[in-house]
Amino acid sequence: MATVAVLCAFLYTLPLEARVRLAFDHRPAAAPAAIRPAPAHERSRVVRVAPQSARDAWVAPDKFRHFFAAYSATSFGYATLRSTGVAHGDGLVLGVLGAVAASALKEIADARRGGRASAKDLAWDLLGIGAAVLVLEKAR
Repeated sequence: MATVAVLCAFLYTLPLEARVRLAFDHRPAAAPAAIRPAPAHERSRVVRVAPQSARDAWVAPDKFRHFFAAYSATSFGYATLRSTGVAHGDGLVLGVLGAVAASALKEIADARRGGRASAKDLAWDLLGIGAAVLVLEKAR
């Protein structure tokens, strides 16, 4: 179940064209233009800046990705620990700690790459972790 959740979260992060290509076309595809680096002679001139409102809105596709990634990380950590014989409570705590650590490290990486660490991203991560805890407690 956790593996399916991780796969769904990963597929959700892909652009629609890539998802369709994965489903129907089994040939290797070229990298999308957004991922390909700019040619060397254009790199110094290429600057992409999103408007402030679009960059860190409370509700955006990025926030849903944070939610599902944190949900999946919590569920995957819990399921992995439970499969090795760890008790329910301990597995839940360690799964939550792992997801919180991954969320915090993601924001630190964003800040180090020249972006900004986002409290809104962390809030969505915590919502995803909380939802996973509720589901895992009910499924017990």
